[in-house]
Amino acid sequence: MEDLVEIQCGLYRGMPEDMSFRIQVLGEIDYCGYALLACRPQTGRGVVGLTVGLSSVGHPEIISAADREQDVFALLKHLAQQVMVNNQSFAAGKHSTALFNELVFAKVSIEVPMAALIHDVLDGFEPDWLICKKPLDTSRLDWTA
Repeated sequence: MEDLVEIQCGLYRGMPEDMSFRIQVLGEIDYCGYALLACRPQTGRGVVGLTVGLSSVGHPEIISAADREQDVFALLKHLAQQVMVNNQSFAAGKHSTALFNELVFAKVSIEVPMAALIHDVLDGFEPDWLICKKPLDTSRLDWTA
């Protein structure tokens, strides 16, 4: 049999796009313990990002916004890792991490972007949500690390 190290493969996607996306989100949760999603509002600018999976350890899901997708991913990845790896817990009010002296959170009750997908991924569970309002400057974070 040929050495399969140098081979490239493709996958025919016979399933609907939303089902494929759901499987990717579930794969991220299975691999990392959480998934990070970003949505661009049809009106206005900026990106809204959110976590999915923190509720599996009893923590509220986190939502935030930034001008660029990479900034919101960097912040949410940092926060999710604080929860999943360092067992840090965030609630409404001010918090800090090794990178940020002040993070400001507020409890929110909103219809988040992609609510149907999140509801489906979490098997109908309705998580609590926190919005991270600060920091606004995430330039110190590297979302690819």
